Amino acid sequence: MVGESREDIAVIVEGVVKIYESRGERVVALREVGLAVARGEVLAIMGPSGSGKTTLLNIIAGIDRPNAGRVVVDGFEVSGAGEEELRRFRLERVGYVFQQHNLIPTLTALENILLPMSMAGRPSRSRGLELLKKVGLEGKEGRYPEELSGGEQQRLAVAVALANDPPIIVADEPTGELDIATGERIVRILLEEAHGRGKTVVLTTHDPRVARMADRVAVLEDGRLRGIYSPQRIAGGAGLGEVEAEKAVEAALRKMMEEARLKLREAEERFRRGEIGIDELINIYTRSRALEEAVREELSRLGVTA
Repeated sequence: MVGESREDIAVIVEGVVKIYESRGERVVALREVGLAVARGEVLAIMGPSGSGKTTLLNIIAGIDRPNAGRVVVDGFEVSGAGEEELRRFRLERVGYVFQQHNLIPTLTALENILLPMSMAGRPSRSRGLELLKKVGLEGKEGRYPEELSGGEQQRLAVAVALANDPPIIVADEPTGELDIATGERIVRILLEEAHGRGKTVVLTTHDPRVARMADRVAVLEDGRLRGIYSPQRIAGGAGLGEVEAEKAVEAALRKMMEEARLKLREAEERFRRGEIGIDELINIYTRSRALEEAVREELSRLGVTA
């Protein structure tokens, strides 16, 4: 980001604070988070569960509002906009790939893509078919979401997010429940949009293998930005020098590794109680072990012994 002019910055987040009320208690989801994302860049936001990743993504996308701070996306000040302005912003300038697909079950694959186009006043069947081809779903325009596999549903969700050709794409855990090969395919589609077409992509992930494909990785923990790193270096978050940032990134990665082990132990207990079958246990075991190994590799790549 060094040397980028203001015009080259697509997303600006300055001192963002988000506080929720939960069961009568105040929960601080984000604590003075600040970052910037360049046009044509892919930024991955990584961190343990509950670190504030989805909250930050929702604020960038104009779905949620911060209690304090400033957010500017594609030159539009999201944090101070009215409801109608935000509606148009979400429809025309941001494509959101939701973690749970957010597809309409009573619409076909093509109709799901055409819906946001129609809402923007420019439906195009030819563009819808072009997007289906782009995400590898050519010939499946008449299928309903339930007739598609999990990976196909996620690819359809990407096509829906691209429907109105938005300059900004945000994706919440786009590979969370997918196998490695399918997950990489999803990420490569997003990379092509950024590096091939100049769009800006901000995605959240638990998986270092996905984060490694991004241009930079922002690490959140307990609502704070702990550091931003690339294959070349780790830069400090707010108030952190590089050495402190390295330690903070290491701590966050280790916490993610422990989360993977905990999920596996919980799955084993559920299997013993008869709450899940052997197929689900094997699936959780495979994903947990793969994630743990990916974290080990990332720690090693950063010069840390796991």
